[in-house]
Amino acid sequence: MPLDPVARAIMDRIGASNAPPFHQLTPEQARAAFESFRALDGHKGADVASIQEVQIADVPCALITPIEVVANGLIVYFHGGGWVLGTLESFTPTCKDLATASSLPVLLVDYRLAPEHPFPTPFFDALTVVDALLNGEAGLDVDPKKLIVAGDSAGGNLAAVVAVERPNLCFQALIYPVTDGQMATESYRTCSEGYFLTSNTMAWFFDHYTTEEQRLDPRVSPLRYDEELLSTAPPALIAIAGYDPLADEGLAYARRLIEAGVDVELAVYESQMHGFFQLGGLVEDARSLMRLVGHSARMAIEGIHHSNEALP
Repeated sequence: MPLDPVARAIMDRIGASNAPPFHQLTPEQARAAFESFRALDGHKGADVASIQEVQIADVPCALITPIEVVANGLIVYFHGGGWVLGTLESFTPTCKDLATASSLPVLLVDYRLAPEHPFPTPFFDALTVVDALLNGEAGLDVDPKKLIVAGDSAGGNLAAVVAVERPNLCFQALIYPVTDGQMATESYRTCSEGYFLTSNTMAWFFDHYTTEEQRLDPRVSPLRYDEELLSTAPPALIAIAGYDPLADEGLAYARRLIEAGVDVELAVYESQMHGFFQLGGLVEDARSLMRLVGHSARMAIEGIHHSNEALP
């Protein structure tokens, strides 16, 4: 299946700009370029009841409350950006859409970024926020039994790892997650260039986030958790983009969870590239996936899980 025409037009626009790829920039330059890319579609997100700046265990967060709330559950969202890029501002539109789609509040976590704060700091920030919520120490009206973690790309990595480390979570939604630091899959070869996230940029992210040895740590590469630990993870939705270096490791992680006995709902968007979930103003598949994540999160809160999907 060819690349989605809207995604192709976005890539053509980026190519015509002659902007250097992230891996040729300093982290500060890459952050500015990323914020510019995030503003491409002009999407401001759905209308919500409120957006409140909060501190959870000394980690800055944005609490986004939808107009309609169906339960006192919560989605904790970890943003993408290779552990190096991304801000509360740039991911607020996505989380406003997610809050509306799920009818649940969303807590967008502003974890510290590499290279100033390499592994394990972003992981510890993510875990600390979730622990405060599970222990009732966050000052929010949240049922600890109705706590969901979600994230995209590097944020999907953090969500996946937290879900294994804290298996009493209700649900996990992983959007094209990073699950293996080895970068040796077939999709890394077939999608190495031309689809927003490149293999060189992913290597640049890893170089800022970890040492070579740390890439083998399951808290960096959750694909390396043993089956006993994976078996206790909460039910999952895993979404994959077909034109993405991370596609194969996302599928591999879904397989490992299923083999360990975890309920997994798999959504494969064959014509999309990495990053499409944040393009709700332009890409219909982004809106479709948002509806799916929202519905699955709501069903998880109500104790309803889907059967495992057949994997390609």
